[in-house]
Amino acid sequence: MLRLMLLRHAKAEADSAEGDHSRRLSPRGMQDVTHLGDYLAGESLLPDLILASSATRTAMTMTGLLAIWPEHVAVRLISTLYNAGASALLDEIHRQRGDARTLMLVGHNPGIAELALGLTGSGDRYALARLRQKFPPCALAVLDFASDSWGEVAPGEGRLERYLTPGPLEAAP
Repeated sequence: MLRLMLLRHAKAEADSAEGDHSRRLSPRGMQDVTHLGDYLAGESLLPDLILASSATRTAMTMTGLLAIWPEHVAVRLISTLYNAGASALLDEIHRQRGDARTLMLVGHNPGIAELALGLTGSGDRYALARLRQKFPPCALAVLDFASDSWGEVAPGEGRLERYLTPGPLEAAP
């Protein structure tokens, strides 16, 4: 079994003098990352490998999570994931080799949301209904696949294990 965690970067500043790629996380975004990181650590829901867009806001999201987690997680910043569409994100997933059984992809909308919807074939129907409504900043879709290779991950084959958004995480004890 493989587990794919699709995370949209946390809330970012509206703009940056250096351009979109350099937008930093807002204070609210940093707070949301802290809540998500605490939740994932508490649930022992940690990836073996993180693939992240090279944009500042995705790198800050990933760095914020890593600062909270008790274990080391391998990381790759990949420039082609910046604002990538669902098919390009899936191509990157298919290229993964090695021991990672749980992969986290940190990226941007609409690609992350489209990929999550496209890969989901079953799972929690309430979580899927929420996923279909919106995929806000710092939202996370966790999908399980009955595959042994990332190259076998295919549309409609994922089981939505959970879908997390920042609001409910903030209220969690």
